[in-house]
Amino acid sequence: VYVPSRAAGEDLIEKGITPSKICVVPVGVDTDLFHPSRRGTFFVDAYSMRPETMSIVYCGRVARDHNLHLLTEAFKELQASGADASLVVIGDGPYRLEMQEALRGLPATFILNLDKQTLAHAFASADVFVSPAVNDLIGARAFEAMASGLPA
Repeated sequence: VYVPSRAAGEDLIEKGITPSKICVVPVGVDTDLFHPSRRGTFFVDAYSMRPETMSIVYCGRVARDHNLHLLTEAFKELQASGADASLVVIGDGPYRLEMQEALRGLPATFILNLDKQTLAHAFASADVFVSPAVNDLIGARAFEAMASGLPA
């Protein structure tokens, strides 16, 4: 059983997995690809966002078990406060249509898929990365965002 950390392995051992069957394989990030030097006007060029608008990016499976209903409500509150911010959701999943409906009329953009090169430009061009999931074992997208220079 491959796990991303010793802590994840220990969790599985507590659940009854034999320790000798667990192999830790740490998560790696291509820091040549995911790098702040790729910062540009990705969202302005590709999605006509205003350059002065703060872009908040989530990337991953779009599902309630990733607490995206919490992100939806938090973004609504942020908008109600008058903040000049846009939410960008990169990915797909069972909550996408419901989330899109809940955010109708607000500056929220949904992007179904990006290749790694384009994702690297998107991350570096964003202002903030969010991931409200509390059960994401690896969190690779958060590491890629941080390597791109984003607060996460």
